[in-house]
Amino acid sequence: YLGGDKVLICYRQGTSYGSSVVATVNRGTSTVSFGSIVTFNNTSAYFVKTALIDTDKVVVVFSDTGNAWTPTARIGTITGTSISWGTPSVFFAATFGMETDGAYLGSNKIAVVFKDSDHGGTGYSKIGTITGTTIAFGTQDTFSVDAVEWVSLEYLGNNSVIASFKDTDNSNRGVSIPGVVSGNNITWGTPDIHNTGNPTNHNALATNGSNQAVLVYADNTVTLYGTGRVLSVDLSNYNSTISVADALPASPATIELLPVQIEADLDAGTPTYAGLTETYTTVNSGTAKAVATLTGDEGAYADIKIKVNNTDLNEAQVTRIDAGFLV
Repeated sequence: YLGGDKVLICYRQGTSYGSSVVATVNRGTSTVSFGSIVTFNNTSAYFVKTALIDTDKVVVVFSDTGNAWTPTARIGTITGTSISWGTPSVFFAATFGMETDGAYLGSNKIAVVFKDSDHGGTGYSKIGTITGTTIAFGTQDTFSVDAVEWVSLEYLGNNSVIASFKDTDNSNRGVSIPGVVSGNNITWGTPDIHNTGNPTNHNALATNGSNQAVLVYADNTVTLYGTGRVLSVDLSNYNSTISVADALPASPATIELLPVQIEADLDAGTPTYAGLTETYTTVNSGTAKAVATLTGDEGAYADIKIKVNNTDLNEAQVTRIDAGFLV
């Protein structure tokens, strides 16, 4: 969300590019218009995440499949409904870096977390300093010696961050850990387990800049239902800890969006659930609102695809605008 009526969408466009587009929301008519699609990576980009720096500047982090999956960051400058991208900054020279996320810390600093697939999947973090449209990264810190997957990062304010991930060395449990930023490094506190089962994947964090964050993930202990938890972070001592609130209702799974195309694709190909019927629901742009509601087994095994200009938005983020509107 860029403020006002503007939203930036960064996504993997098929298997070819990392693409971006600025959307303008008309609240009076409940419609969305899109600017020109601009490429931020000339080869496919995976694990695409964005963080707002200012109303006219963002940072995107991703794994560059055309450069051995190295985790990379770029600064984007927005003018009206167009965006231009600065020089790519590789922040870890792995041959298979894979998963990553980033958060803006203020004062021209960003934090990134990533998985080092070259060395057992260890979880690392770095601080980057932004100058114009370039980023210089410092030395790395370790937030998990265990192998990680589906890492997510958010800034809590007051020089503190929180990371969530799947710990594949310990029964795939879900773990969250707070960190304190000092200069160009992060000191990580005490990890807390938010799910002792198998959270599977798709950890995503959101915060309002306080000591709380909302974590959502696919929880395999309840048949891959989308699950939410509120994480409260205690930073009163150096060994910061996390308390985990009760899970939000896992079912029915409801996704509400401003008018873009939505395709609900029930995964009937799963052998155990072969008796289910594959269904498609497409809502075209221009309607008042598009709502997809899935319940029971359908909600558990449905993939929601969002399309812009008839192009799939793979690895897309869901961002709150206001008053419950989501894109």
